[in-house]
Amino acid sequence: MLCHHLGSIPGLLDRSASALSLGCTTSGDRGDCHACVKIHDLQRKAEETLLNLENILAQVYEAKTARNNVHSMILYKMPNEITAAIFTMVLDDADSDPCLDEPPTRSEKLLCALTLAGVCTKWRDVAISAPRLWADIHVFLHSQNTSDDLNILKCMMERSKAVPLTLRLFLRDAGKFSLENLGESLSIVGKEYQRWFALRTRLPLEAIEFLFEKTGSLSGLSSLQMHWNDRLDGLTQRMQLPPFQAKELQPSRLSLTNITFMRLNISWKNVTHVVAHQFTNAQAVSLLRAAPMLQSCIFKCLTYSKYVEQGRIFVHRKLRYLSYHSEPDRYGLGSILAFFKFPSLERLDFTGLTVNDCTVLVDLFTRCNPPLKEVRLQDAIMGTGNHLITLLQAIPGVERLHLSPDPMYKIEWTDLFQNLTIDFPPTQESKGAAEESAPQGFLPCLQSLEVTYWRYFPWEYVPRILKKRGSSSAVQRPLKKFAIHKPGEIGANFGVPRNVFQELLSLRREGAHNECTVILGGIDWFQASSVAHALLPAAHI
Repeated sequence: MLCHHLGSIPGLLDRSASALSLGCTTSGDRGDCHACVKIHDLQRKAEETLLNLENILAQVYEAKTARNNVHSMILYKMPNEITAAIFTMVLDDADSDPCLDEPPTRSEKLLCALTLAGVCTKWRDVAISAPRLWADIHVFLHSQNTSDDLNILKCMMERSKAVPLTLRLFLRDAGKFSLENLGESLSIVGKEYQRWFALRTRLPLEAIEFLFEKTGSLSGLSSLQMHWNDRLDGLTQRMQLPPFQAKELQPSRLSLTNITFMRLNISWKNVTHVVAHQFTNAQAVSLLRAAPMLQSCIFKCLTYSKYVEQGRIFVHRKLRYLSYHSEPDRYGLGSILAFFKFPSLERLDFTGLTVNDCTVLVDLFTRCNPPLKEVRLQDAIMGTGNHLITLLQAIPGVERLHLSPDPMYKIEWTDLFQNLTIDFPPTQESKGAAEESAPQGFLPCLQSLEVTYWRYFPWEYVPRILKKRGSSSAVQRPLKKFAIHKPGEIGANFGVPRNVFQELLSLRREGAHNECTVILGGIDWFQASSVAHALLPAAHI
């Protein structure tokens, strides 16, 4: 007798002999063949396995619940004050990023508070009773449109009690701003102005003005990030308006634009960190001269608007970190760095370096001899030649160097690498023990070197730079890291040349930290080159 499933397949009955030869004979009372019986058995086992899996997952959930109850027993034995102190200490460590210029993000402390409140009743009580968990408030004003949203904001203000507040106020579309819709939210925040510790705003100037009208003295405000996101039309008129009423602002950390710089009355005696957006050269000079306690300063998109009289050179003794990103000086107005001395400068980030900037920096380093340890030159547009070498010779104590040329000016690194491989023995005219023990040569203290190249790269110099010199050599450069980057797409023939690769591989095994990466794609050149040269499997690199 044939399997009763054969009738469901058109034309199969016509080939009954073939079916019989394939084992489609029936077995059992159901009239199923051996193949069908096997399928039924597998389906039954699958259903049983799924049922067992559901039971196991349920048991895992019950076990985790029991574990949480056991682990939380200690919470029930400790006073709320101790438990709350533990949570707030952990959250402070997890949310200690001092970056002033971060984009709008969710409040990490508030997110942790809500997570704690959902674990168990005990943790909910702890979360609600810990004011510091509710003192980090991020408000998307374009979402505060209902009474429920306003009640949540009021509740957060109440739960934070007398703890200093960290506020982030953000409005997505400045064109939709109206005091009728958002005025109540700003009023709720403004009523607690005496508790403001850190304020970050990305609002229209009209909203900032309304918020400041609701406040009194802001002398307790330590960190202020005030940006505007108005449309371009009407900004010229707003720039001519008088500054905001005196609020006794004396923050230590600032991030602001050129317009808010003109509209704020700030006491600069306590300012230690500044991020300045779209400042003019005159505003940058005013800022540096007004803040004698400044330790780090970041200029983003600095513009040249008018000639600034140099006058006497200002000595800024506290500045240790300077980031300088400016447009090209097309009108010969002069770099603002020519007006200052920075005798304590330890780190310099310079974007858009030109030949004139190079000359100014050499003069600056010659005037004050700062203890520079790290220099990053991004998008350098100066031509090849001795400009870069002259600049680096003026900072012999630098330990970390990052060089990235502008793609329009494809700088080659042959001159630099040649100087790094030359030994400069001490001169016989050197006098005194200090001079004799001082490092000699080109960049003798260099520990980390990162370079970006666009076309030709002098690979043959790399092993000589990394190779450890003997005790008789005059130069003992402690170079520990050498990273090479190439932006853009990589062709089929990319990679480290075979002879150089073998030397680098030997140096890496000896402890030299050399990296070769591609900026786009994150390709490890050692792995790719080992495969290309069929030397070693990538897993052994």
